[in-house]
Amino acid sequence: MEGFAFTQILESIQRLTPEQKQCIKELLEPNNHSPDQSKSLFDRIEANFCSHPRCPYCESKDVLKWGKQVNKQRFQCKECTKTFTALTNTELSGVHYIDVLDQYLECMLAGMSLRKAARHCTISLDTSFHIRHRLMSLLVNNKSEHLEGIVEIDETFFRLSHKGERGIKKPRKRGGSSVYKKKGIKHPRVKQVPVLVACDRQGNLTDAVLTRVSSDELYQHLSGRIKPETPLCADAHLAHEHVSKRLKVILKEIVSSSKNAVLDGVFHIQHVNGYHSTLKRWINCTLCGVATKNLTKYLGWRRILSDDSLSKATFTERIAGYWALN
Repeated sequence: MEGFAFTQILESIQRLTPEQKQCIKELLEPNNHSPDQSKSLFDRIEANFCSHPRCPYCESKDVLKWGKQVNKQRFQCKECTKTFTALTNTELSGVHYIDVLDQYLECMLAGMSLRKAARHCTISLDTSFHIRHRLMSLLVNNKSEHLEGIVEIDETFFRLSHKGERGIKKPRKRGGSSVYKKKGIKHPRVKQVPVLVACDRQGNLTDAVLTRVSSDELYQHLSGRIKPETPLCADAHLAHEHVSKRLKVILKEIVSSSKNAVLDGVFHIQHVNGYHSTLKRWINCTLCGVATKNLTKYLGWRRILSDDSLSKATFTERIAGYWALN
């Protein structure tokens, strides 16, 4: 933040009322745990739903409480007269192990595999799979809206995976070379799935699964997130040159073959390459690979884990806030 803008903020704080100053103080104190933060995930979801009520059937906001069932508050819509809970028609609808969600959040914060999470929460492997994918679906769109300062972009590649699918005639072993050789026969190259990662030096990050590396797809995922005239660090690729012109940014092209990984002492793609390394090690080693159709969900989970200031309370509130925002 520029010094002039910061000075304006300080001057505006002096004109606030004592109540407004107290609200800002509570937001800035990380150790100030309110009673709401100690609530379970389901309690936070219900609290957010009560503050932003909406019928899941007709979208009406004229909702009233309608008794309780199995410790769950039920609601009724005055427009369509249907009854529902805070989880009706949501990603967590139909989950029978509501009391396990908070314990499972700890497993997700630790980045555990399915089997380790199942043992930790004393649930079956299938239940662990379903709870994980329900929670991950809430984090898919949790991306940084704006990238500021020096921005780095690059793509990494994952092998096409049909993990979990049945009826595959020619299964392949995970890992190894992308070209198979057997008795002198060279099989076709295995398809690689590109993943775009863009980040800045402040920790803001966005990513996306691509069908191919093209300027059209890059522009689709970066448009509106990077301001014009922003320095953009990227490796030498024709798609990067085209998308930089469409975004009206200043391209700092890193040519790896020239053995000059840093331009002018500040322009490089080491941050995004470090994230690539962490991402691939986590997916390929810790999780033993993921299906390509679920790769977008796991990218959202990894973005959450990359937040150094993340705690269970903030993670719980981030998921519970999904109901208030949507």
